[in-house]
Amino acid sequence: MMKAKIFAPVFLIPLVVATVTGGIQNVWAAGTTTVLLSPESPTWHTTSSGYKSPDGKWIVVHPGYGSVQVVSDHSNKVLELAPKLSDSSRHSALVLSTVDMTGIHGKMQVRLDQQSSNPKSWDSFWAMLAYVDQTTHISLLIKTNGGGWEISKRDHDHADQDLHEAIATGHSIPSAVKGHWYNVEWWIAPNHDTHRLHIKVVVDGKVLADKDDSGHYDRDGHKGSGTSSYFLNSSSKSFAAYSEKSHTSWKNISVQSM
Repeated sequence: MMKAKIFAPVFLIPLVVATVTGGIQNVWAAGTTTVLLSPESPTWHTTSSGYKSPDGKWIVVHPGYGSVQVVSDHSNKVLELAPKLSDSSRHSALVLSTVDMTGIHGKMQVRLDQQSSNPKSWDSFWAMLAYVDQTTHISLLIKTNGGGWEISKRDHDHADQDLHEAIATGHSIPSAVKGHWYNVEWWIAPNHDTHRLHIKVVVDGKVLADKDDSGHYDRDGHKGSGTSSYFLNSSSKSFAAYSEKSHTSWKNISVQSM
């Protein structure tokens, strides 16, 4: 996955709010809400990498030899990711929003529609809740075949290595159910008391995680526990929709800077 974007920053109206997360009180500045996908969003279709949506809110990083589109579904607009499933190659689709934030609060609905004939448990939707680049992001995955859910991250600068690790897992959601719209809300923002990102994720009313980043980083020859200063302080955190060897749908997406 490559990140190819240089966009002007989002100008925010500051509103100071006190929030308790993980037992630690932080004061965060909450900005205006950016609606990424609403009933008023334009429809579009592309099979090309680098395509920018007509409203300027999305960049198709790669469609996975398939297609990406926004369609009308009754009173909603739905983002559909449909990478190629018919061969044995590991095709995937990635669509990146054009917001840039230091901390991010978001809401959306997501659905698994289709898998290949011989799927892996992780061939599902990956909601990139805080995406900076290919090797720097936090994601939510609900697996199939009884795999449960996973919140994971990459926080390194080795483009040729995976270095992907889980920071929270569970089976309160045992499997991704095809056709079910999952309601997802999340908060990811710097905890300046601990110098780590604090992560809270709620799916269908269930709190999956509410904790500081317990993973590791590996940057500039330095390794450590927690969040790297690069990831922690980056003002380029975005939301991205990723579909691994599966067809997925996304709607009612909005984000707010924190």
